Amino acid sequence: MQQRVRSGGFLVLSSPYTWLEDCTEKQHWIGGYKEDGENLTTLEGIRRLLAPHFEAFCEPVDVPFVIRETARKHQHTMAQLSIWRRI
Repeated sequence: MQQRVRSGGFLVLSSPYTWLEDCTEKQHWIGGYKEDGENLTTLEGIRRLLAPHFEAFCEPVDVPFVIRETARKHQHTMAQLSIWRRI
């Protein structure tokens, strides 16, 4: 992302961090698993990946959203939104 965001610019990420091997091979996950016996959160994984070029701008916030599956069935989910500033 550092090639796409200018110095001082912002990167906004929002995701429910739903890691499923059906969608992404586990070797490519950036969080949602144990590392050295400790839980590695996706937020921490993002922080590690962005650290050389970005810093967290503020605390992440939870953003609720609803996915309509059928006329009578909906899925209520919570995404996490984080904002990063390009160094």
